[in-house]
Amino acid sequence: MKKITFLLAFVAIAMFANAADVVFTENFGTGFIEKMPGDYWPHISQYTAYDNVADCSYDGYGTTVRSKLLDFEGTNVHVIWFQGAKAEMWLSISGIPTAGYDNMKVAFKVANSEAAGGDISALKLSVNGSEVALTGSTTLGAKGVTNTLEADVPAGDLTSLKWDYPTGGSTFCLANVVITGTSTTAIKNVTIDNSVYATNGTVYAEG
Repeated sequence: MKKITFLLAFVAIAMFANAADVVFTENFGTGFIEKMPGDYWPHISQYTAYDNVADCSYDGYGTTVRSKLLDFEGTNVHVIWFQGAKAEMWLSISGIPTAGYDNMKVAFKVANSEAAGGDISALKLSVNGSEVALTGSTTLGAKGVTNTLEADVPAGDLTSLKWDYPTGGSTFCLANVVITGTSTTAIKNVTIDNSVYATNGTVYAEG
């Protein structure tokens, strides 16, 4: 009985150690964003109150940061505005601190910013300069109703994200960027005795 109890506890620890952690979040700051002189919202490089400004660099073209513009599922948030009338728009975040994690996934929310409906299937996401496949619906619903888009990250550290929206389709907003992953420093290779051990997060019990 004692060995069974110990084994169950060991399995629980190993499973917990390899659970996905939130590695990075970006909600584009808090508080009210003031418009720039000339009555326009700040461009990406003009805004300085990002959540991770101490670690990351932010850049963009044709995109602006807007304050509590939409009701995203009951919570007012800051958003990045992609204006559909423009021919080229992009947002980039670089210097993202993800060392020590693997099996990473990127998730973010999008919503219609003007009227019901819209298609943003032209939106592309690149990780470390290479495009990755997005999953989730790119067909927008009613104003303020969000869709979550996700992408698996190739093996290795994730240091930069870039969203490209080149075709000038529907206007939309982007918010709530989250990166999750599993720690590479968690207990993965442990031997309790000759019959109970873990290798790469998998628990083995023999005998």
